[in-house]
Amino acid sequence: MSNSKGAGASLGGVAVEAAEEARGTDARVQPAKKRARASTSDTRQFAPRIHHGSVHTDRGALRASLLERRALLEKVRGDVQRNVRRLDEDQQRYMALQKALDMHSDALRREIAAEHTSWDDARFRSMSTIPDISELLDQDILCL
Repeated sequence: MSNSKGAGASLGGVAVEAAEEARGTDARVQPAKKRARASTSDTRQFAPRIHHGSVHTDRGALRASLLERRALLEKVRGDVQRNVRRLDEDQQRYMALQKALDMHSDALRREIAAEHTSWDDARFRSMSTIPDISELLDQDILCL
């Protein structure tokens, strides 16, 4: 088997090497024109070849292309599973932050509500609300 370290190595080394061996080629030694032609139309390589009205399929090339596709599918499947795990972790982190934010804003609301109704030492309401004159008369703080 060839030692493939080119672009195909990321698709799963064993499958790519098997595919190259079945084709009898190595992606690193293919002429640039042939590589460019193969990359422009990937669907042609999987279609049966028609020669003088009969269909010829190269079983080795078909097997190699299926191995390449399987390796690519496994890589994509792994990427998707990793991304789903990351998404779940991010959602859990978001929910924890949202819960902490809600608790903090509830505490601030309670503090503000308590401030509005609290009395200071002189029995006046805090500066956030202005006392009503009738309340001051009722509590004998203000006399007429």
